[in-house]
Amino acid sequence: MPPSEPGINAHIKTALHCSFAFIIGWTNCVMLLRYRCFATMMVGNTVLMGVAVFCQDNLMDGDLAKELCPAQFESTYYLKLIGLYLLGAFVYGLAEKKLGWTPRAFAPVIIVAVITYKILQQAEVIRDYKFDLYLLAPIFGIAGSVSAKGGIGGVPWAATGNMLNIAYHAASYLDGVKESDAQRCLVSFCLWVSMVAGVIVGTLFHGELTLVLNTLVLAVLFCLMSSYLPKQKEKSSEDPAGETA
Repeated sequence: MPPSEPGINAHIKTALHCSFAFIIGWTNCVMLLRYRCFATMMVGNTVLMGVAVFCQDNLMDGDLAKELCPAQFESTYYLKLIGLYLLGAFVYGLAEKKLGWTPRAFAPVIIVAVITYKILQQAEVIRDYKFDLYLLAPIFGIAGSVSAKGGIGGVPWAATGNMLNIAYHAASYLDGVKESDAQRCLVSFCLWVSMVAGVIVGTLFHGELTLVLNTLVLAVLFCLMSSYLPKQKEKSSEDPAGETA
């Protein structure tokens, strides 16, 4: 992430990045504690799906003891979540390309979907808690696409990428003592700390209502991002790969 861009307040940009990381860290913690899956970390869900083939589906011979199995559901459950996450990302890309939607346009859609679902749940029309995840998975797919393609230019809650950025830019700073490297190192550190803070808060506040409120906060962040962060220009196929967020 560049330290500054013309016409953009770098402090506001960093604050939005950290807010995304905090909310996503909090949400992932709630999802893990309540539903034993992840909101935005498809690597984690993919690992759980693979393990579930052995210790839940019993489709393959394995010596993994069932009591040690981290996956509590069948592999098809995690596959559905991954598919719905991809569906949300697909819907974002389609709406952006065909309809010219900005992140702000998705905010009311998310709010209406969440409120409608909660009304149906309170009326006991929907009783299976798994429908919570079936609704939230595509919303998180949209959130991931909004951050990666709609202004941030990456996923600020990617802990591995932020750790690598911290180490790389720290080494670059020591080599050439460039202020830009120090700033990028600091920003990546703030993003990592923000996500960790979100996880810690999630261990304290992980009720179902908290998950709903976090989703609504994401909608607010979409609006703020549309106001302060212009869409990142897409790199051509000849451009070098960008940094990992």
